[in-house]
Amino acid sequence: MTKSPAKAPATPSGTAPDGEAQAAADKAKADAEAQAAADKAKADAEAQAAADKAKADAEAQAAADKAKADAEAPAAADQAKKNDGGYVHPVYRVRSVSPAGRRRSGISFGPEPIEVDSSTLSPRELDALLTDPQLVAEEQ
Repeated sequence: MTKSPAKAPATPSGTAPDGEAQAAADKAKADAEAQAAADKAKADAEAQAAADKAKADAEAQAAADKAKADAEAPAAADQAKKNDGGYVHPVYRVRSVSPAGRRRSGISFGPEPIEVDSSTLSPRELDALLTDPQLVAEEQ
């Protein structure tokens, strides 16, 4: 009796041999990794864009707040000059006649005039400042 050579078992219909199945599985894994990397890059870009927008919005808000405060500052300063009776305290431009300068009422004066709000001084300090012969004071 003669034996016939053994045949490789037939693969079920529609399936690939082991090498092709492994290659397909590797390709699917690589595709999934590439998609995950693309999704992560997209998410990172969206997060960076959101952070940039938030920073720009915060800077714009800070600029708007500063502009508003700057616009309101003169009115607030005028209001601060008024006491309960509605009296507005004068502001003086005061300078020293001496180039070496002069100190009076807790303030140092040089040859360049500086503004002094009389509401910040006591009556005695204001009188000393206005009557000092080494200082020139002009009401604004």
